[in-house]
Amino acid sequence: MPHRSSSTALVSKEDKDIIRKLFIQKQSLKLLPKKSLTLSELRQVLEAWNEPGTFADVTEAKERIVGCFKQRLDSLNLSFLYLSTLPDVFDGMQHVHYLSIDNNYFSEIPWFLTKLTSLKRLNISSSVLSEVPDFIKEFKQLEFFNVESNQLKKVSEELGRLPKLRMLMLTHNRIMKLPENRHRIKNLELEDQIPLARFGDFSPEFEVR
Repeated sequence: MPHRSSSTALVSKEDKDIIRKLFIQKQSLKLLPKKSLTLSELRQVLEAWNEPGTFADVTEAKERIVGCFKQRLDSLNLSFLYLSTLPDVFDGMQHVHYLSIDNNYFSEIPWFLTKLTSLKRLNISSSVLSEVPDFIKEFKQLEFFNVESNQLKKVSEELGRLPKLRMLMLTHNRIMKLPENRHRIKNLELEDQIPLARFGDFSPEFEVR
């Protein structure tokens, strides 16, 4: 059996160290936030965005999104535009604290809204949502959440873990009961709550006073 020289073994060890460092760098890059869109890139994405709804006012929606992006506004209002989809253009829009997309036709909450990491108020009322998904937990700064007048049947347990949530509006839905961990919601107020019978074992300690 040929004898391996110490220099060969040393090179092999150095190669392994280099590979290990490159791997660590690659993993670190995955943790970095995605590069913010430029205005040009934003316009390209918006140009490709098409709405299936005949009555959707996509032109107005695009203008509002561009205006919010350019002026770095803290609020974005896309209400009453008859939209059923949104474009994935929210990278780098951490300046948005208030988002209103109520009175549209959303059947689900777009996951990429979680890129709005500074969001404090989210209004998706008067739409056709069927559930509040688990990724709601990503809205760490959320204080106000309005999903009334939808078709909600399910509310994620993660909703009860939002640390800053102060107002949750759930009226006019089809929810049978609140999440099992509802007692963790220390500062929650239910405005115009759904009748108790529709919540099953709804706890009276959460009644609005």
